[in-house]
Amino acid sequence: MKVEIAKYAKRNFTWGILLRIYQILAPVFIRRLFIYRLGIEYAGLGGLFLSILSFLNLAEMGIESAVMYFMYKPIQDDDTTAVRRLLGLIHKYYKCVGLFVLVAGLIILPFIPRLIAGEVPAEINVYAVYLMNLIPAVLSYWIWPYKNTLLRAHMRNDLISRTQFGAYTIKYAGQILVLLYFANYYLYLSIEILAKIFERFLALIVANRKYPKLKQILEPTAGMRSAFREKTEALIFHKIGGVVVNSADPVVISAFLGLTILGKYENYSIIMGGVLGFVLLINTSLEAGIGHLVAGNGPEENAKLFERYTFLLYVLATVCCCCFLNLYQPAITLWIDASMLLGEDIVILLCMYFYVVLMMVPGNVFENASGLWSSDKYRPLLEGALNLTLNLILVQLIGLQGVLLSTILSMAFFSVPWLYYNVTNRVLGGGFRAQLQTIVRQAVECAIMCTISRALCLLIPNGVSLIGVIAISCVVSCLVPICIMYVMYRKGENWKWLIGTIYLTFQRVRRQDKA
Repeated sequence: MKVEIAKYAKRNFTWGILLRIYQILAPVFIRRLFIYRLGIEYAGLGGLFLSILSFLNLAEMGIESAVMYFMYKPIQDDDTTAVRRLLGLIHKYYKCVGLFVLVAGLIILPFIPRLIAGEVPAEINVYAVYLMNLIPAVLSYWIWPYKNTLLRAHMRNDLISRTQFGAYTIKYAGQILVLLYFANYYLYLSIEILAKIFERFLALIVANRKYPKLKQILEPTAGMRSAFREKTEALIFHKIGGVVVNSADPVVISAFLGLTILGKYENYSIIMGGVLGFVLLINTSLEAGIGHLVAGNGPEENAKLFERYTFLLYVLATVCCCCFLNLYQPAITLWIDASMLLGEDIVILLCMYFYVVLMMVPGNVFENASGLWSSDKYRPLLEGALNLTLNLILVQLIGLQGVLLSTILSMAFFSVPWLYYNVTNRVLGGGFRAQLQTIVRQAVECAIMCTISRALCLLIPNGVSLIGVIAISCVVSCLVPICIMYVMYRKGENWKWLIGTIYLTFQRVRRQDKA
């Protein structure tokens, strides 16, 4: 059961890219068709229920993260019995979590109308729609959830991507047919439920065939339960804070501003979510591998790995922010309609939010890899409380801008410093002040590059077609930050490492193509 980190990381990234492209292109078409056939209010309603269910998923408490942390060593030691006992542990926990989500979801049911400002579409029953959203959330905990955990712990995310590819194909095809021929929201949600069952069934088959020795789970030991509870007690604070930060915004928007504004906001979120998913494929592909490396490295090696990982995400975040700033509005206009546009100030705030999210990724990855949840358990909870408080205050003062601003402030000025302090002192052997200075400097550099790229894009003549504006803006948004960063960092070790890694990757691809 030895894990071939480089080999599996490459497979994970390749299949992750293919799945992410699929998950972007198909929903983009379906979203347009959905709004055309059902309306923007339905889209806003779906976003609201997704956020509510994210709150219910607090019950998961980071169980999978804790189990994967405990699995790294037995997998390295080829201890099949210990892995089977850990799978039995997560199986028991997930049964309880699914029951909690079901009961809590039913308790929330009577209060659903109070979370919606204004009217809901007259032809639907909001309670029935909510329950149809609740069912797949419950099933995700009851139908073999530990099989995906097993694959992730072995760095076989590529196999998960393949099973999801098949399940999403069934889902997308069914949703398109329902929208085209029936325009029925209940049938549309039924497809989601069936696709979830099919996806978990495929994962069961793949995991059993790949790891037949781990097909049967075992009863966990008392020591495992005790150590696991200790980790999950800390992780629950991380889970609560993370869910509040990520899910409070749509609920607040719906409750104070209505489904139409939420539907427009979700259009922007879908684009950002797609791009964020691409970028985080690096994290998904390497997370288990980093866990194995951190377990065997010393502080100096971990510091070098952390520095390179942070620099990579800084480069990606800067290029993406330039693209968002210049392409958001024309992309929304081309995709749906100009009537769905939000203000330029919203676009700027979304860029800031995206950048801060990516700057937290290295800290979160190394924290998870090192199992540092206990020493950092209050940070996400306090961040979530701060974000929600600012949300409720600022949404009434400045509307949608206040919702986004509250999230940015709580993350950038509270959570990021605390997270980096914890990781640098406990994993990297110190250097918090230097890390903080680097974060601030890179954020300023990103803002300058975004400003320059925006100024150049504003010079595009008015007579250019929308497609032409998008094409030119895309080229400018990519070239400006890359050229500036080349001038600034070309002699630095991190830039040389990044270019060398890209070059070696292309060389391997070329050799495989020739073979």
